[in-house]
Amino acid sequence: LYDQVVGLGKPAVYFRYESLTGEAQKDISMNRVALGLNYYIKGNAARLSTGIDYVSYDNIDIIASGLEDSLTDFFLQAQAMF
Repeated sequence: LYDQVVGLGKPAVYFRYESLTGEAQKDISMNRVALGLNYYIKGNAARLSTGIDYVSYDNIDIIASGLEDSLTDFFLQAQAMF
């Protein structure tokens, strides 16, 4: 969190990395990377968020079926609590 007011609120950058591995042979293994920006106008009561979320996974059944082995999501979110 950048502890200075910029415009109407305070910006904060976030980064997240996640890695999961299953125990059985057919279980999925997944890596996830997320990067984004939160803009707090009035704490969590009023917030704007934007970012990108990338997930890649390995599963022999999914790869053999010809499906995609990764997903990329872009998002923009507004939150207001009364």
